[in-house]
Amino acid sequence: MNGLLKYLLCLLTSLAISGVICEWYGDEWEQQVRSDLYRLKQESTPSLSQEFVDSSGIPYVIYSPLNGVNAGKQYNPTIVCNYAITYHQKLNEGSTQYETPLLNCLNWLKQNISYRNDAAFYVFKWKQPWYDSVGVPFTSGMTSGLAIQVFIDGYHLTHDSSYLQSAKSLLRGFYVPINNGGFTYVTNKGWWFEELADTTMHTPFILDGHIFALTGVHHYYAIIKDDSASLVFQKGISYLKHVLPLYDKGEGYAYYDKYRKPADKHYQHVLANQMKLLWQITKDPTFLDYHKKWRTPFSQPYIYRVMKERNISGLTLTVVMALPFLILGFALIRKKFL
Repeated sequence: MNGLLKYLLCLLTSLAISGVICEWYGDEWEQQVRSDLYRLKQESTPSLSQEFVDSSGIPYVIYSPLNGVNAGKQYNPTIVCNYAITYHQKLNEGSTQYETPLLNCLNWLKQNISYRNDAAFYVFKWKQPWYDSVGVPFTSGMTSGLAIQVFIDGYHLTHDSSYLQSAKSLLRGFYVPINNGGFTYVTNKGWWFEELADTTMHTPFILDGHIFALTGVHHYYAIIKDDSASLVFQKGISYLKHVLPLYDKGEGYAYYDKYRKPADKHYQHVLANQMKLLWQITKDPTFLDYHKKWRTPFSQPYIYRVMKERNISGLTLTVVMALPFLILGFALIRKKFL
């Protein structure tokens, strides 16, 4: 085999090895590459928010100015729910140091509920920067769904009945229409639970937010067996099936909201996984079909995807991962071992 052919074979082998590694870790590692590329250009990675954790283990967010909105530092109950869910998972895995921050998040969520008659909500009194048409105050079906899940898990962990009562009050909030200060659109096709809901109806109909609300309610029903939760879930599923075609961008891609904003890679993953979960819960083939459809981009080889997307970070990662194998191969060729 002549020298040029050996070097070409070495190059192809190095790229193949890199492709195998990136198939497993590419989507995760390319974000770090993206940050490094921005630093090299002396720019900051575009970010709307930075998350921090206080001394009690409760997260808070510092929002960057956007669309003329500067929300600054905020304790966002949605983010507190996400951290509580993660703490609970780690606690179940045997990491006992997460019990105290979990309880602190639970108590923060309980103390920051807003009650209206017998229903409960999380009321956001600060203007969020992502959809500047949504006024304040606003509430969120997604946040209520996540908090219900957190409270039910907290109740089973501690047997503290106050957590169960908080979950029940939040569930009653799903029956309050958006024009009455809730987050639920009531239609003859079913119900939609809005992630960013204000009474002026300037709401973006965010798909994953509706589904997080649904799965939180189902988590409640699966454990408590409350017919009220079953009704909320079925109404939400009915409307979701009605509008799902509007969120299908085609060619395996999804839209994020009613404005037909394409879902980025993160939310494409989220939506595909949500479709799978809903299929597992309902056994409705509609959701399995959308899961398969929206998983299509990720079933393609990583290198093919990043080339198709013209993803500079992904291509850079592929080359960087190939370099050590390429250098080793060239060294072996020069020493006549190959």
